[in-house]
Amino acid sequence: GNVAAARQMDLTEVSSAHRRQLQLYQRFQALFDEVDVVICPSVTVFPFAFDQLYPTEIDGVPMTNYVHWAGLTSALTVVGNPITALPCGLDPTGMPFGIQVIGPSHSDRFTLGVAHALEQVFSRDALLQQPVADVRALSA
Repeated sequence: GNVAAARQMDLTEVSSAHRRQLQLYQRFQALFDEVDVVICPSVTVFPFAFDQLYPTEIDGVPMTNYVHWAGLTSALTVVGNPITALPCGLDPTGMPFGIQVIGPSHSDRFTLGVAHALEQVFSRDALLQQPVADVRALSA
């Protein structure tokens, strides 16, 4: 997996990866000169069966590993900005889904505030309310 791949890297490759991460960070920070916040799905697929480790393909594209299918989440982790995940109702199959609120670097309180405001709006919409687990059905 990822750890094994990282152990195979030499110092030149590690240095190159750090430079690339810095470039991605700088470009992503520049985005916040144009927008206050980025709101996007937490992942790009609907929830899948609990006994499935990860989706094996998305839109006909094979997923090579667990991280591949969560590329949006992984990419945002690389830039290091504060991210607040927010439950956002149920998908067409009745499974819960969520969104991410991403703010400028070091703006954790801001992203929490935006997420809280969205949660208040969503709570008034039956389609977007945070799902409540049916403990009785789950216990059966």
